[in-house]
Parts: sequence; C-alpha cells; structure tokens
Amino acid sequence: RRINFTHQTPEEYEMSREMGIRKALLKDFNKREDDFGTSREYDDYLEMVEELVYNLVNGMDVERTQERIEEYRKRNQHLIHVNQSKKAVEEKEVSQRIAEEEQERERRRKQLEEEKRKDMEVARETREAVLAHLERGRDPEEIKREVATRRAERNREREEKRQQEALEAEKKKETPSAQPPAPKPPVPSFTSYTPGVSSIGAPSPWRPSMGGQTPWGSGLLATPA
Repeated sequence: RRINFTHQTPEEYEMSREMGIRKALLKDFNKREDDFGTSREYDDYLEMVEELVYNLVNGMDVERTQERIEEYRKRNQHLIHVNQSKKAVEEKEVSQRIAEEEQERERRRKQLEEEKRKDMEVARETREAVLAHLERGRDPEEIKREVATRRAERNREREEKRQQEALEAEKKKETPSAQPPAPKPPVPSFTSYTPGVSSIGAPSPWRPSMGGQTPWGSGLLATPA
C-alpha cells in the first residue's frame, strides 16, 4: 500500500540536491567577513564556495573539487572549529532570548487578565457600596468623592507596581548571566556528513520519490562507499 506518496519533479529533485550539497559544504566553509582583511578577499571566498557547489551539483571535475575541499578543511581546521563554536553560542543566545520574550508576553497577558478581573470586582463592590450608602441617606456627592479617591489610589498602586517591574526587568537585562562554555564540537570531517557514504560524487539520475523518502536514499550528497 502506498503511504505518504510524494511526486517530485526533476526540477524539485535538482533544487533539493543543490540545497543539500550547499548545506554540507557550509558546515566547513563557515568563514565570516571579519575573518578576512578586506571585503574583496571575502567576495573571492564566496565566489570560490559557489564554484565548488556548482561543480558538485553539475558533476564537473568532481575529483579535483573534492581534493580542493579536503585541502581547505585541513588548512582551516582550527578556524572551522572556532566558527562552529561561535555559531553554537549564537544559536543558544537567540533561543534563550526568544524563550525570555515568550515568558514576558505570557506574564504580561496574565497580569492584564488579573487587572481586568480586579477592575470588574471593584466596580461591582463600588456599585453595592453606593447603593448601600444611598439607602442610609448619605450625600451622593460625598459618595462620588469617596469612590473617586479609592479609584485614584488603586490606579496609583497599579502604576507603582508596573514601574517597579520595569526597573527589575531593566536590571535583569543589564546583569550579564553566566554562560557555560560551549561544548567543543568534533573536528569536522567532510566524509562524515552521511553515514555509509565515502564522499560527494556526481549527481545521480533523477527518479520519483516514494513514501516521503528522497529518491537518492541516504546518499544525498555522495556516491555509495
């Protein structure tokens, strides 16, 4: 029985294969602009990466392209490791920031709901108190002044609470949190991107995919070892 059948056109196959090759290359070719002395050197580096991707996608001079990749990896092993560590730390910081913002939105939502509930409760109690005082013959103007005073006090207390929470949040942002050292990733190896695959090879002939699996199986970027 066919389950999750997915039809993939030749164009979609080639696009997926190029994306896979590019992703694999960028694990090692992860230099940043500040790793270069000039913008021209950085542009030349980007052009070299695009040339390697083009060669692998189109099966042009694959053997020599693989040799260039391996030579680059050996020459830049330390910098590759450093930039991988930087990326891991940056991704962790972004995830933490997103989580903190989500927590703050949830806290603010609950705070607004609580303030709304209290406002409704106070309004109900105020109506009951006004009716009770009127029944006892108190001056309506005196009751209005008393209600206005209570409302002003409640708003002042609420504003003071908000200001205090804002100050605490600002202090929390200014205080750097101790970050544990990023774990050292293993030394990158270009031959280890796909289990059981020796190296990136020439493109495989296209054929439709079945069952949600890619038509090239586990050898997305390579020829079987």
